[in-house]
Formats: sequence, structure tokens, C-alpha cells
Amino acid sequence: MTMSRNVKIYFSPILAVFFFMLSACTIGLVPAYDAGLADGLVDANKQALLLFSKDEDDTSKAGYAVRADDYAKVISSFEELKTRAEARPAPPLSKRLAKTSFFRRICPGDAETCLNASPGSLKTAVDTLTRLRVTHRDGKLDLDKLALFKTQYVTAVQQALTVETALKR
Repeated sequence: MTMSRNVKIYFSPILAVFFFMLSACTIGLVPAYDAGLADGLVDANKQALLLFSKDEDDTSKAGYAVRADDYAKVISSFEELKTRAEARPAPPLSKRLAKTSFFRRICPGDAETCLNASPGSLKTAVDTLTRLRVTHRDGKLDLDKLALFKTQYVTAVQQALTVETALKR
């Protein structure tokens, strides 16, 4: 009888762990991978880096006039990607977990931001590119300011690319 009792004591946790591991393969806690978003992010990043490269050659107000359309295309591409990322729903289980005290200790801010970080990163990229455009249009852009804008932009886009690449799994 004690042997049977010991088997039950050890078998229950092992069975619970087995079912947890099996369910972990199908339970999603982050938004689903969106290939269009990931590919669009890579393409928009290429456009933005090309724009930065062109700006390095000419930071003058006249240089802005030549590239005004490029600014509009790049910024609108990132706006579209941000909208697409915001529209991606978080899985129901992650929304429920976000309401727990444990999750709020890990992520004290907005739970949606923790569950879907790409929109915030893309907003930073849009804001940075918009400020760059205004600074260039107003004739106040120099190479030092351009370098700061580029650093801010690259940091934001790298965060979004990292998240989207991780979702691909």
C-alpha cells in the first residue's frame, strides 16, 4: 500500500508537468507572427537608411527640397507598419495573465505594451523621422544632429526587428 501511495505522490506532479509542457507548445502569450509586417519593416528600414545616407551628403535646406518625397514615403511606410502592429491582437490567455499581480510586477506599465512591443518601437521611429524632416526642412540640420537622429532611429527599429524576428519561430 505504501508503494502505491508513493507512486501516486510522484506520478501526479510528473503528469502535471507533462501536460504543462505539452500545452506550452500550443499556448501563445504574444501576438502571432505577421510576415507582411516583418518584411515591410525590413523594406522600410532600407528606405530610411538610404535617406540617412543621402542626408549625410547634404544637410542644407535645399537638400530637403530634393528629398521631401523620400521623407513622406519613409514616414508613411512606418506609420502603416505601426498601424498594422497595433491591430494585431494579443492572445486571450496573455490578456488574462496581464491582469495578475505577478505580471504587473514584471511590467508595471501598460500590459499591451509588454505583450506587443513593436507598436511602441515603430512610434519612436516615426516620431524620430518626423522630427528629422522638420529639422531638415527648417534648415537646422547638421551632421551632429543627423547622427543623433540616426542613433535614435536605429535603436527603435532594432527593437522592432528583434521582436518580429523572435515571433517568427
